[in-house]
Amino acid sequence: MKLIALSIATASTFSATYVTAQSLPDNMYLDGYIEVSSTDFTGDRETLGRASLNFGLEPNRGAGLGVGFSIGIDAFDLSGSGLSEAVVYPAVTFALGNTGLLSVGVPRPVMDYGYIPQDTMAHSSSMDLLFEVSGITNSITSRLYLYGPVLLGDRPNLYGLRYDGEFGNTKIGAAYHRMSLSGAPNDADIYSIAFQHRLGPIGGLGETKLFGGAEVFNDGGSNLTTYAFGAEANSDKLRTGLILSKLDTTISVTKAKLYADYQFTDRFSLAGSVMHINPDGGGANADSYGLGVEYQFLNGGYLNASYTSTDITSNDIFEVSLGWRF
Repeated sequence: MKLIALSIATASTFSATYVTAQSLPDNMYLDGYIEVSSTDFTGDRETLGRASLNFGLEPNRGAGLGVGFSIGIDAFDLSGSGLSEAVVYPAVTFALGNTGLLSVGVPRPVMDYGYIPQDTMAHSSSMDLLFEVSGITNSITSRLYLYGPVLLGDRPNLYGLRYDGEFGNTKIGAAYHRMSLSGAPNDADIYSIAFQHRLGPIGGLGETKLFGGAEVFNDGGSNLTTYAFGAEANSDKLRTGLILSKLDTTISVTKAKLYADYQFTDRFSLAGSVMHINPDGGGANADSYGLGVEYQFLNGGYLNASYTSTDITSNDIFEVSLGWRF
């Protein structure tokens, strides 16, 4: 329940938090979100707290080798279930010229941060949690790291390297992680790569970008691979996107997700998502449809409500969330 308490405390001090975040020096950054949701995705009304934050100091890209740091935090708490986990991604960062960055320590996987949009299912945080725990997500690394106590019986140790570079309209990221688990016969080597390419305005679609990535997990016994590719377009009021992804395990799973949101006013927006999941070689297909509305206040606060109809659970999901985006 610690995350829920932290989220409520944050919600009650939104304005002070905003001033602090906006007053950071030019070479420091803070992004992410923290929220509390009331959801019924298990069939009973529960409280779900979630947070994903990134804070850091950008290294000086002038003469010499600039040094900075980055800290990522992922956490969730589901009341009544006993599920409550949090992980930290600390890394030292080094500037490689004017366009490159090297992160050493526990950097975030490139499949989850910086390249591929992490769009929710029409504002449904509980659907995101369900997809992540079940493996229907972009990064194998972040799933096993955060949900290790639930899935593996213990949290694995993790460390690695990450490179980010920008070349004109194209960004490229690559990472290597080493994961070890107490009692496991072998450590796992995890390799990942991702890209994002800005195409610029395309007709009435507005600014358009292509993105994609792949991650390979190998511990000498298990070989897992995940892929994701897609496109997103942003006009003044409308954002649309399509993500195609595949997880190759003993039973491969293919996912297609179409999402859109429309900004009616500076404060009010409507979001919709459609997702199709196909287990290759066995298992039933699953479809999910989501619709959500959101009201934004101050400069980062939001209140949203969502409805999701899905074949994954036995009941439809209605959720209300209060949160803050940095």
